[in-house]
Amino acid sequence: MKKVVPLVILVVALSLVAAGCVSVEEHVKVSSDGKIALLKMAINMSRDVYSLALSNTSEGSFCADFRENLTDYEKEHFTCEEKVSGETATIVITGKDIDPSKLTGDTKMKVEKQGDYIEFWDYTWYEEGKKEEKNETDWDKEIASLFTIDYYLEMPGEIVDSNAQVVNGNKAEWHWNLYVASKRPIYAKAKVEEKKGLCGPAFLVGLAIVPLLLRRR
Repeated sequence: MKKVVPLVILVVALSLVAAGCVSVEEHVKVSSDGKIALLKMAINMSRDVYSLALSNTSEGSFCADFRENLTDYEKEHFTCEEKVSGETATIVITGKDIDPSKLTGDTKMKVEKQGDYIEFWDYTWYEEGKKEEKNETDWDKEIASLFTIDYYLEMPGEIVDSNAQVVNGNKAEWHWNLYVASKRPIYAKAKVEEKKGLCGPAFLVGLAIVPLLLRRR
């Protein structure tokens, strides 16, 4: 998925020209097997910004450019749709049942299972080395502030650690602009309790007791 972040940079730059802001709303659901059960990203912008940005795509369409850069695996798991309504344009990227280790390009996610815990990282907006950069100007921050990210994560168990602004049980929220998001990846750690099947030790003990009870009748 190599076109997502370059697309963002282009749209932010054009936002300055068109005096419009851009927002992203992203929903991610992690399953207990370490896969991304659902990823839905909606990039919202003004129609003017959208029209200007389209002229800079190689195929005349965001989604056509997006699909052109997907691997065969990603093409099976991702869809892209462009919607224009009134003065607003939205690009919606949806992914289902994704193995994060098979993602390429800018959309980089990692899921690790360790014992009763599962950890999640999303590096999509993070720029390695940006955290230590000391030559940033107010102009850099101003450009990045035009792009806001509202990120909603659902984990398969209670979240015990994260860098989220809001945590409620197994759900977390991040409300950052692009400048803040470039400094650190999305991170969350959850405790996942394994579901014990009917054939566990307690069930076997119960089976052993049943004949004894029947004999007493």
